[in-house]
Amino acid sequence: MLLDEPTNHLDLPTCEALEAAIAAFPGAVVVVSHDRRLVERVATEVLLLDDGRAELVMRVEEAFARIGLAPARAVEREKAAGPRRSAGEQQRRLVRRDAARARERSDALALELEAADRRVAELEALQCDPAVFSDTGRAREVAAEVEIARRLAAERLEAWVVAEENAAALEARLASLGVEQ
Repeated sequence: MLLDEPTNHLDLPTCEALEAAIAAFPGAVVVVSHDRRLVERVATEVLLLDDGRAELVMRVEEAFARIGLAPARAVEREKAAGPRRSAGEQQRRLVRRDAARARERSDALALELEAADRRVAELEALQCDPAVFSDTGRAREVAAEVEIARRLAAERLEAWVVAEENAAALEARLASLGVEQ
């Protein structure tokens, strides 16, 4: 997927939703952006395009400093810090971070799914209660609540499946890089 300046004209909640969608997307995403926050949150690699040249830059801060959007001292600090990690080490670190975040997201969605399933079961049990069953108005209300709860549970299931597939893919990639989780 290719996104060109995706956060232009978006409010903060929509930007955050976009970040979450990018993070959950199972495929490759190329983002062209001057939005430092977006790049810092979703980028695993930064390709700096400047004056007709493309250069892989290891840190977002350095890329922005080179185009004049961050203090130059940040780049100087980085140079003074000593040798950089190799590209392979950097990739392993980023994949490990992404895999951990994806696993956390999947686990959180699994808990939400369990809660949604419990709510459906509670409401279905309530439907069988003679007090509810015999009151037509109350029975309709509970039936409507059951439908809403089922839809929510289905949405949570769908989100969890996507998150679980994403986490598993990142964990497999991590394993292929020879990194323990």
